[in-house]
Parts: sequence; structure tokens; C-alpha cells
Amino acid sequence: MKNGQPGKRHSILVCDDEENVRESFSLILKDEFEVMQARDGAELLEKIKSHPPDLIILDLKMPGMSGPEALKQIRHANRSIPVIITSAYKLPEEVKNLGISGFIEKPFESKAVLKLVKEVLEAKK
Repeated sequence: MKNGQPGKRHSILVCDDEENVRESFSLILKDEFEVMQARDGAELLEKIKSHPPDLIILDLKMPGMSGPEALKQIRHANRSIPVIITSAYKLPEEVKNLGISGFIEKPFESKAVLKLVKEVLEAKK
């Protein structure tokens, strides 16, 4: 499926410590995008090194490396990857200042996720 379709499919890396959330994003996005998953910030950073995605969806609150800390590391490694933050909590001002491309509040709606992802990828062109 990855190489069987004309043109390159955008790749999206979803990082969330909750498997059901990662799976929900994957179900929403898999028909139009190549979706990769990471359980935590450390796994996210490893995947960015080996397969930089076109976009990252990053959970704000995770055990170990928090979303803001992971975002700082992402920005250090590759400034050009757009990052959408997702959380059930209000978005802190300091995270907004780290250069995010959008915010998805949990619980999220499929149409809203797809719309935002497409807008961010279109703006990246």
C-alpha cells in the first residue's frame, strides 16, 4: 500500500502514551496517509531519526518525556516538521511559543482531525 499508489503519501507520526488514542488517530488517517506510531517521546525521537515524518501529532502529557520536552527535542533535530499537539488539557502558552502547527482537543472528532492535518500539510508546501 505504501508504494503501490501513485504519488507519495504523506507520513504522519502519532505519539501518545495511550494505545487507544494512537489507534483512533490511525483509523482516522490511514486511508489517506501513512501512519506511524510512537508510545513515548524517546520512541518518537528514534523514529524521527530513521524515518522523518511529514507531520507529527504529539500528546501534551506523557510519562517520562513530556510533550513540551519532546517538542523541544524535535525542534532541535528538525525544525521543519509541523507538529500538532493533542491533549484533554488546555494548551499552555509556553507550548504555543515552541512553534506548533495546531491543537486537537481530546476527545476529538474524525472530521476535525482530517481537516486540520490536511490544512497543515497544505500550508507546508
